[in-house]
Amino acid sequence: MTQFLRSLGPGLLFAGASIGVSHLIQSTRAGGLYGLAAFFPILIAMIIKYPAFLLGPLYTEISGKTLLQAYREQGKWALAIVCLVVLPSMFSVIAALALLTSAFIMAAFSIEAPILMLASLLVFCLSLLSVIGGVDALKKIIKPIAAIMGLGAIFITIVSIRSIDFSIATYSFDALLDFKNFPFLLALMGWMPAGMELPLLHSLWIQKKQQSQIESYFKKDFDFGYLFTLVFALCFVFVGLGVLFQMKTELPGSPAGFSIGLLKVFSSIVGEAWVPLISLGMIAILFSTLLAVADGFPRVVAELVPDLVPKKQSLVLTYFVQWIGAIVVMSFFGSSIKTMIDLVTMISFLTAPVFAFLNHRCFYGLGQDAKGVLNGAFELYSKLGIFLLSIFSLMFVVSKLAI
Repeated sequence: MTQFLRSLGPGLLFAGASIGVSHLIQSTRAGGLYGLAAFFPILIAMIIKYPAFLLGPLYTEISGKTLLQAYREQGKWALAIVCLVVLPSMFSVIAALALLTSAFIMAAFSIEAPILMLASLLVFCLSLLSVIGGVDALKKIIKPIAAIMGLGAIFITIVSIRSIDFSIATYSFDALLDFKNFPFLLALMGWMPAGMELPLLHSLWIQKKQQSQIESYFKKDFDFGYLFTLVFALCFVFVGLGVLFQMKTELPGSPAGFSIGLLKVFSSIVGEAWVPLISLGMIAILFSTLLAVADGFPRVVAELVPDLVPKKQSLVLTYFVQWIGAIVVMSFFGSSIKTMIDLVTMISFLTAPVFAFLNHRCFYGLGQDAKGVLNGAFELYSKLGIFLLSIFSLMFVVSKLAI
């Protein structure tokens, strides 16, 4: 058990990279819109996407090659899809997380400064940390942050549940089935527990860990991280139910408005004395995600251009490009963070069947090595997940054409 706890790394990075946007923002909004009915789309997304999230990094665990190397073997079309999804996600996700984290820091500590300046400095410092310290430094930092994040989420959830009046409606299936809410429903499921590009990052973290660790607990590590994200998603549904759904509150779209609005709601429930502690939990949740994705996205992009620029130089260059790109996105699109997130999450969900298919094809292309790890039933489970993801994407396209 002790050895397993010491071995935790990529699974925690996976959880850390997942929780910030999809949970704090999307799950809270889902709880505010649907109440406890939000459990259903979240559970469906978690179940049908599990094989795709597992098979990608498991390919690296068995073969020793990154998922991007496997995609390259599939053809240039696979790499083109990666670029189509990863580049917009890198800039917009980093921008959204940096703005939200900065907004909560400013609200919690009464800092008066341009939010763009603080967010830009945050991204720069984290990029510098990744360049200097690498994945090993990231793993050392993420464990204590995950502990703070877990305690913070538990406290926030307890506070929210205490405010829930269970004598009145706690769910709305009408809102869940309302056609006008379908785009948000798709956005919610698109990043639950994360975007389908995350296995690419996870694969790189796995490969780095293989270089420094002899004994592997990959499956336990992965399942721990995946379960961690599910529990957090359900926690924030309760937050949305308690502070938004029953109080008929809607949060503003801007980062500052979202953070201040959420903290004001909590302040009205538990009093201002507890707001700093709640803020600390929110900051830990967002910071863990920002830390993980600020390290992971540039590593993926650097792997995409190995033939154009030497790998070490390309990694430093992509961190710089990420920083500049995030500043541009924050400058022009940061006023409505919810709209920006919904757009990126919808793109992620629409391309999810392709990523799921690629991960399935790469893993089972290993032949007997793959079949010896997972039984035949799991292969059928993976194919069913691809089919259902395709159906959901097709439903979205049809709904848009019908408007």
